Amino acid sequence: MNEKQRYGLSNSVSISPNDDRIVFSYFQKDIASIYSAKVDGTNVKRLTFPNEESHMNPIYSPDGSKILFLLYPKKHFSYICLMDADGTNIRPIKNIKQNEIIEGIFSPDGQTIYFIMGNRIFEDRMVDLDIYSIGVDGTNFTRLSNIDSFQMSDLSITSDGKRLLFYSFHQDKEQFYFLNLDSKRIQAFNPEGNFDEQIFSNPKISPDNKWLAFSAVPGNWKRGNFEYELFVMDFQNRKSRQLTHLKSSVEEPSFFHTEQKILFIHDQNWTKSPAKYEIMEINLNGSGLRKIELDLSEF
Repeated sequence: MNEKQRYGLSNSVSISPNDDRIVFSYFQKDIASIYSAKVDGTNVKRLTFPNEESHMNPIYSPDGSKILFLLYPKKHFSYICLMDADGTNIRPIKNIKQNEIIEGIFSPDGQTIYFIMGNRIFEDRMVDLDIYSIGVDGTNFTRLSNIDSFQMSDLSITSDGKRLLFYSFHQDKEQFYFLNLDSKRIQAFNPEGNFDEQIFSNPKISPDNKWLAFSAVPGNWKRGNFEYELFVMDFQNRKSRQLTHLKSSVEEPSFFHTEQKILFIHDQNWTKSPAKYEIMEINLNGSGLRKIELDLSEF
């Protein structure tokens, strides 16, 4: 890895609904392609072959038949694409105005895409971020929030499709929020636990709606560089517990669907540049921490 061109794993991972495969982006010479692998890191397959643009943030559809991803051209705004799970039949989602799209997820029935999009560029970054939706067929483009957030990310949805959870930095405060998709009401929601100044991000709801996984700075960290660890919260009592003690940066948790485990991204080079990501897994009780070894030698 070097400063001029990006090489290596990107900071996102998605698990197929049957917990059989994962999908992720990997950089070669500053261009990201999408790959899939068995959940143990074997049987790696390259799915996309971009020439100029990068393919980022892939996520499986609820039935596992499709993958949603963001296409980043070199000199234009990003946009949403869909493809079949084997990498064929790539097609863009049309009828979205050309502003920067940050990320997207499927509705539980797979018929709607929820995404975060900005409306203004400030100091080389997109701001005035809000949540939108569109059908997978490109119809029913709708704006769902009017926050104009400076920073927004990490969409997650309840299994009944009624509420979206997301992170936002707004009015000098970072919080988790629920958006009720029927009433459009937005309500702050923060876990309870031993955190320093409530510094947390990357919320993800478990498929059974019982758990919330997120990254947070522990309350007992030593002053200096922030250390983001993985936490889980029980939705019933809102109490949280720390799962990792890596003293670096944990990002993008992703729940297994049938096992009590979480995949996540770990930055081995935290506080330094460039980032050096790896995929790890851990049991919900904090045991079984291990790295997923990806065999990308032939690529």
